[in-house]
Amino acid sequence: MNLRGETAIVDGAHALLTAVRTLASESLYPLTDGEFVEMMGEVECAMRQLETVKHRLIADTERRSLAKNAGFSKTSIYLERTLRLSHADALARVRAAETLSPQVTLQGVDVGPALPYVALAQEEGAISVDHARRIAWIIKRLPEIATDEEKENAERILTDYAREGSPDVLPGLGEEIMARIDPDGTLTTDKDRQRFRGITLGKQRVDGMSPLSGEFTPELRAVLDALLAKFARPGMCNPQDRESPCTAAAAEDLEVLKAAAKRDTRTAAQRNHDALLCFLRFDLDDGQLGKHRGLPVAAVITMSLAEVERAA
Repeated sequence: MNLRGETAIVDGAHALLTAVRTLASESLYPLTDGEFVEMMGEVECAMRQLETVKHRLIADTERRSLAKNAGFSKTSIYLERTLRLSHADALARVRAAETLSPQVTLQGVDVGPALPYVALAQEEGAISVDHARRIAWIIKRLPEIATDEEKENAERILTDYAREGSPDVLPGLGEEIMARIDPDGTLTTDKDRQRFRGITLGKQRVDGMSPLSGEFTPELRAVLDALLAKFARPGMCNPQDRESPCTAAAAEDLEVLKAAAKRDTRTAAQRNHDALLCFLRFDLDDGQLGKHRGLPVAAVITMSLAEVERAA
């Protein structure tokens, strides 16, 4: 790139900062409602177009091997440290750049982005980050056996809708597209399902609670359905009721179970939680899980002095 091009890029970044400072400092009160709405749309369009610039910056970060040169194993970690991003945000930006920025082959040939319709719409400021992310997620979940033409048509349909509609509607539209591509569910193979299986246990929060998310295979879903059908019934495994049955044998006494169910004020989600806890605790206490690194598998529960005193 010549000096003129370099100057244009630097000047453009400086002009962007100046424009943002102006927008942040000037009063909005003099604007009429029509002018205000128009400006709000223009700002939104500019912010969406800036996502394309972010993709280019990340792609060039990888091309320059900045992460490796700085001693980091991944570009996402480099972005976390350099731009002070959260781990999730850095990962999301790298993934977006992988699908929405122009790619270069090992032979140095420039090729278009993996999702060209989405990339173009974002470059025009027509769709948001949420639109792009959800479309990418839908395309990724199409069966591997789906043809390139089917995937391209799906991307085009989703992008055309995204230009005018809400990102919240895209998952439902994606299900309709999937139903047309694979109406009998025969194209989706176990290999496809195995690609997405997983359970993520989030970080424990200050209040001690931990979020759980994931995707279950049909096999795990069937096992959990059977487990919850038995142990998550009203009256079962209630930690707030000492008379609540917690085993299949104890639940055979229907009168005891009915009485416990009448006392049960938990939600369905709480009953699911308590059933899973009871089942896992039973396996831990029974020693069926064996040893880990030479020690018996056991649950370790920590409590502060204040919590102990309150419990007493």
